[in-house]
Amino acid sequence: MKTLFTLLTTALMLSSLSACQSQSTLMPVAPAMLQAQASTRVIFHVVPESKAKVWHVKLQRNPAPVATFSTKEAAVAAGRTMAKAQPLGQLIVHLANGRIETEYTYGNDPANSAG
Repeated sequence: MKTLFTLLTTALMLSSLSACQSQSTLMPVAPAMLQAQASTRVIFHVVPESKAKVWHVKLQRNPAPVATFSTKEAAVAAGRTMAKAQPLGQLIVHLANGRIETEYTYGNDPANSAG
């Protein structure tokens, strides 16, 4: 039930972002892509696409962008909103050369386990 709530919240948030952002493209996010168990962190990346001169927000291990923006600032703002909407979310922001610039984590970290 918590996962369903998270999925609905994310879908609603993506809808409101599409209404607010000019020159942005938001792709629908399949529920299976956002399913997160209590101990799984949902990781988003803000990455450049130099050919089109745009910035994408992508889910880790998924090549399809969740959202596309004309500026890095807009992509980071949307990515932070998406990561915050998850019980355990993370946003990794990349530089134009692909290297990691910074990262943000949201939610309570799961308890440390031995090992």
